[in-house]
Amino acid sequence: MQTALLPSNSERSQPLGQSNTLASRLLRLSNSPVAPSLRESVSSLLFELSDKDATSFVRNVGYGFASGFLMTHDLPVPANATEGWSTGQTGGDLGEKLTSVDGKEINPVTGQIREMEPEASEEDMTEEEKEREAERLFVLFERLKATGVVSVKNPVEQAVEEGRFQELE
Repeated sequence: MQTALLPSNSERSQPLGQSNTLASRLLRLSNSPVAPSLRESVSSLLFELSDKDATSFVRNVGYGFASGFLMTHDLPVPANATEGWSTGQTGGDLGEKLTSVDGKEINPVTGQIREMEPEASEEDMTEEEKEREAERLFVLFERLKATGVVSVKNPVEQAVEEGRFQELE
């Protein structure tokens, strides 16, 4: 039953839940906002198939799919389950149990094999882009403050009041 319903190692070439297998369809159902009772049943089934062990559950389905179930059932989250970029060498047995499958390092958040993850291609922002982004954020904070819906203080304003902000010449 575990081999039929839990994601296989071959599915880990992409983030779990993105293929068209039965296991991926169950994972997508485990996050369905439309059917809460089905979501609960599927998550409980996957947890049972993981021997009622939070660490095995996170390794089998990824922290992204396991987090809601673990939180709603007051189950402890494994120590490095949320470290999406952990090396797997810090926690000894627990680290290895969470971050490797068949000797290959996996991302515990997505469940994908790390060597199959796409390279991050973020370019540094130019000074002009940083200024535009800062202005945009400033306007957003001012709108939030003006509506009164959310009591928020602009971080720049707060830094000036606390004396942490200095004008550059």
